[in-house]
Amino acid sequence: MLIDTALGVASLRQHIASLIDKPLLAIASHIHFDHAGGLPEFDHRAIHPVEAEALRSGDNHAAVCSRELGFVLDEHFEQLPYAGFTAMQYTLHRAEPTQLLQEGDVLDLGDRAFEVLHLPGHSPGSIALYDAKNQELFSGDIIYDGDLLDQLPGSNIPTYIATYERLQRLPIDTVYPGHYNTFGRDRTPIRAPIGKQSE
Repeated sequence: MLIDTALGVASLRQHIASLIDKPLLAIASHIHFDHAGGLPEFDHRAIHPVEAEALRSGDNHAAVCSRELGFVLDEHFEQLPYAGFTAMQYTLHRAEPTQLLQEGDVLDLGDRAFEVLHLPGHSPGSIALYDAKNQELFSGDIIYDGDLLDQLPGSNIPTYIATYERLQRLPIDTVYPGHYNTFGRDRTPIRAPIGKQSE
């Protein structure tokens, strides 16, 4: 299982080929280009149904990589992925999802199992993967230790607040976010400690 596939400007599949000896499911925690951009190069691709059509059509606006939004700029690249590359060329490539992940689905890897949580707010189809046994959350952009983005196309602040209220009730020891560093119960960007109710 691979959670998020980066921009897709260089081959992640080729980079990790030596690490994989089993079938691989590539999952997009949400449609934004920095999480779903590399999804088309994998044979097995999963996303929440709400954002499946954006992946099918290569919707640059939903993926927040359209030129007018200004999120993909040349200065964001420390090194060009290939000669002649410019950020103006960047686009989300179309791909047909091979699996749609719904709230409550369980991805059983044999030694670990992950429950799909639909946690909208940052984007309509944002999901996290929750390992209840180890109390670990792979959160995508739902929660991370930095400034959260809640005014993007498809973002909804009241929905995001409801998602955070849900997270506060979920027992979590470790969060593996889509950006910045891993953190635990002692260091969380939400007002109440994760897994505990506000006093």
